[in-house]
Amino acid sequence: MNIFLALVFSASALLYLWYASLVRSWNLVFQAFSGFYVQLQKLGRLIRNILAMGKRFMSNEVKILQ
Repeated sequence: MNIFLALVFSASALLYLWYASLVRSWNLVFQAFSGFYVQLQKLGRLIRNILAMGKRFMSNEVKILQ
């Protein structure tokens, strides 16, 4: 009976450790993708700001050249 309890306890401990490692891996992947998404958003805002600045610059240059 004691051996059976030890086997059940060790099997449940191994299953818990396996599940915990899966959750940790999933969280790391999720964190990496969220960081990637944030960087893409920042890049999109930067490109929009650069284009807006270029449009303002070009409208000023058109006024100067006319």
